[in-house]
Amino acid sequence: MCITGSLCLTWMRSSNTCSSGPDVRQLFELCGTNEKIIDNITEEGRQLMATAESVFQKVAGELENGTIVVGQLELILEHQSQFLDIWNLNRRRLPSQEKACDVRSLLKRRRDDLLFLKQEKRYVESLLRQLGRVKHLVQVDFGNIEIIHSQDLSNKKLNEAVIKLPNSSSYKRETHYCLSPDIRE
Repeated sequence: MCITGSLCLTWMRSSNTCSSGPDVRQLFELCGTNEKIIDNITEEGRQLMATAESVFQKVAGELENGTIVVGQLELILEHQSQFLDIWNLNRRRLPSQEKACDVRSLLKRRRDDLLFLKQEKRYVESLLRQLGRVKHLVQVDFGNIEIIHSQDLSNKKLNEAVIKLPNSSSYKRETHYCLSPDIRE
């Protein structure tokens, strides 16, 4: 196995997204290939193909239902064209829910969620900085917001960080910071 294939396997085992690495596209092209070619692939190659397909299907499902980890979403968006190529190659083997999905609009929604989350994080950072400047003059109770702000977002699931409000007619959401409209302004 080539070095990049080995790195790809290590990378997939660490549960990162299947959207980067130079050999990943070729790997997915092989998955849909003629059985005679697949019969001549080594056991290690077959394991790599099975792992790649399994990880991709897991990531596709998490992307669809919003349970994707923020760091994985950032990687997918960073390598969006390669992810779209792999999605199209792998589409016929995806579960029916993901097959029917318009992946471009899904990625746009997830990008919007991520930008919304990062904007709220900046608001909280600014608020904490401003309150920190006056805490020697006024007693300030930060509550849980300081703890929540200190969390590493890259390891948090998107649907835990960005919450779609129930019973809302449009796409209304809030973040795990739960900022009031007054604080946002």
